[in-house]
Amino acid sequence: MSRKEVTFVLVPNYQNKSYTKTISLFLLRTILVLVVVFIVGLGVLSLLTTRFYYRLLKLNYLNRRYAELEKEHAKIQSLKDKLAQLEQESEKIKNMLGVDKTPPPVDFVSLKGNYQPAAPEKPARTEKATSEILTSQAKKTKFHFIPIQIPLSNYVVSKGFSITHQGIDLVASLGSKVLATADGIIKKTGDDSVYGKYVLMQHGKDYTSFYGHLSRATKSRGDTVERGTVIGYLGATGRVSAPHLHFEITYKGEKVDPAKILKLNQ
Repeated sequence: MSRKEVTFVLVPNYQNKSYTKTISLFLLRTILVLVVVFIVGLGVLSLLTTRFYYRLLKLNYLNRRYAELEKEHAKIQSLKDKLAQLEQESEKIKNMLGVDKTPPPVDFVSLKGNYQPAAPEKPARTEKATSEILTSQAKKTKFHFIPIQIPLSNYVVSKGFSITHQGIDLVASLGSKVLATADGIIKKTGDDSVYGKYVLMQHGKDYTSFYGHLSRATKSRGDTVERGTVIGYLGATGRVSAPHLHFEITYKGEKVDPAKILKLNQ
């Protein structure tokens, strides 16, 4: 049986000499198979490498997204905690103000028969009488004139003392009794566009105290008042968004932080 061979003849155009190569058909087939296997292997390797890098990039992206989601989750949890705290404060203030309580209806028909005109206000004392009262009070112990009495029995501090807010705001139920913080006399009462109905007290020579946003005052100018006496009732007069008491203390003509004198429940 004759051997099967394949002859390759290479004839260059630039010379007369030719090149001849004869190989067996089996060897040629083997070479072709190896070339095909190499090409297929190279393609598979390229495909696997591409998939590997794709998965690596995807993993990096997922890690970044996970880190971002963790940060967002932490922010959301912080907001939830703040919201819960605000809701607790809101409920506390609602309870203080009695928002959920509806006042009983007023029977205007029955009031007509029982109507009595209000008693006329007492005439204000003269400057001379006020000066005499201050002189007599000056003989008292100085301690009586220091405003250490908290003006409300049940309250929440809603705003503290600052350069732009030279007093403190105390939130309490509408109609709560407002108490004199020290012995003194009523220096002035009135109705202001910002502080509404107010009372200004003089305590000896050094201290004064101011009570704003009252629903009404129970004392008149020149009245002598002892510490703890009811001088008015908490309201929402003047420029307010909710019922509260605006309270100020002045020492020798300078506004001072009431929280440094009173023992307040912050």
